[in-house]
Amino acid sequence: MGARFVKNSNVQILTVKSLPVREVLKNIAEQLGGTVQEDCEIFSYTIPNEYGSGNIMGANFPQGLGWIQYMCKFKRDTTINFTVDEIHPLKMIYNLGDSVLHTFADSEEKHDMQRYENLIVASSNFNGHVLKFQANQQIKLNSVEISRSLFNKYWSCNLSDLDSKLLKAILDIEASEEHLMKGPYSLRVAQVFRTIESFDYGSFIKKMFLASKSFEIVAQQLLDFSTESSGLSSEETESLETLREIEHLLENNLSSYVTVKALAQKLNITENKLQKIFKDNTGSTGNEYIKNKRMGAITDLVENSDLSISEIAKLVGIDSTSYLSKIFKEQYGISPKEYRDQMKKARA
Repeated sequence: MGARFVKNSNVQILTVKSLPVREVLKNIAEQLGGTVQEDCEIFSYTIPNEYGSGNIMGANFPQGLGWIQYMCKFKRDTTINFTVDEIHPLKMIYNLGDSVLHTFADSEEKHDMQRYENLIVASSNFNGHVLKFQANQQIKLNSVEISRSLFNKYWSCNLSDLDSKLLKAILDIEASEEHLMKGPYSLRVAQVFRTIESFDYGSFIKKMFLASKSFEIVAQQLLDFSTESSGLSSEETESLETLREIEHLLENNLSSYVTVKALAQKLNITENKLQKIFKDNTGSTGNEYIKNKRMGAITDLVENSDLSISEIAKLVGIDSTSYLSKIFKEQYGISPKEYRDQMKKARA
């Protein structure tokens, strides 16, 4: 259960020798200082100012699933060695920030994860994992962790109809071989992470929410591998990058891009091509996608801001407050003001 910390002027090395997630964070806290906080078995650790900023948090859920999120920055190059003397969880690592390196503990081969890439790794036998973070880089990393023996106890009968490299790795409960899969993650997975980032409830509700989203990520990843076992083509990768650019535009300036035509002009592509990208990757038309994004933004602002309804309408590109109230009531059966009042009472 011990931990080892090595620091010099260039690099700091953290060693994690424990499971589950709570013990992982405790090991890190033992080496850098500070304490691990708990809220309904969701554990969080704030990086001390001496070493960086931000936090690492995570939880374990029933049926063999866990989740760790790194939202931090280190002042020095930092290496975390995971050296638990048992079979390690399968790690589904998703990078939303600056580049991160992974290696297996017994190998010098480096696996570089750029932004919007994921790495799925399972070591052989008791071999561990190494994560390397560069100094002063913005780390936004999510790792869904699967204890394969426990996971298969509950789910193996439902996995037999799938055929993919990922399924093979999940079923390898004895860790008989090493598994490695790398590439861009799908837009549907990216959307799950955005909902996680925007969720601001605490305690029991948050744990239920994170558990459900972790299972959703695993399910979506299995679907992605079963339908794209040969990997993404250059055209598919380009489409995903286009959609991520759209996401950025809509998140930062939704009022300017309320039509497919406006987006197409900004991206310098035809409307027909853009509609095809939407349909192939989201299952909806561009207009439906923008409408859903706008409704999501409206709901978030009604729930989590003190902006007036007219101010919210302006932010999402709607000229009429009455029209915003109309589409909101069609969606939820209640006016925005009534919805906000109910949310305030529920939180109180």
